[in-house]
Amino acid sequence: MAGGGRGRVIGAVAALARLAMAIGIGCLVFSAAVALVLADRATPATPELAAGLGLLGALWTSAGLVAEGLVRLADGRGPKPTAPVPPSWHNQPSGRGPRHSRPRRVPVRQPQTGWWTVLGVAADAPRATCESAARSLLRQCHPDRWATAEPVLRQQAEGRTRTILQALAEARASAR
Repeated sequence: MAGGGRGRVIGAVAALARLAMAIGIGCLVFSAAVALVLADRATPATPELAAGLGLLGALWTSAGLVAEGLVRLADGRGPKPTAPVPPSWHNQPSGRGPRHSRPRRVPVRQPQTGWWTVLGVAADAPRATCESAARSLLRQCHPDRWATAEPVLRQQAEGRTRTILQALAEARASAR
């Protein structure tokens, strides 16, 4: 390994270890994980070994693995190559039902909104208040006001006008 890059990483790891000691958490575990990594002794089993040390051990070992990646990048070696997924596991149905080509979309609950939100009035507002609010909003979206604007802005104003008119129609229908 080139000394310059590794020295910077070791300095950074030492600073992190001093910080861990200052706050009194898992410094020995952290130091052991970093020592394994810097000595090129880290293996794919290192995370499992750290898990046996408990949550802090796993966290500090993960930090050590990040340090290993930093050392590799500082030395210009790049990340470790990863093995491809065996074909027997790749794109095989799990046997738990039909396989979908697209992930299922879970409907997101929208807050309760309605025509009153579009018009900016209370849900139980009188019809006159709803119509006044709609007229005020429609003046802001009037085609004459947006005639010289860019096409995208004109389309947005037209869409807003349609939304306001739909909300007004719903307000009138609910007032009956």
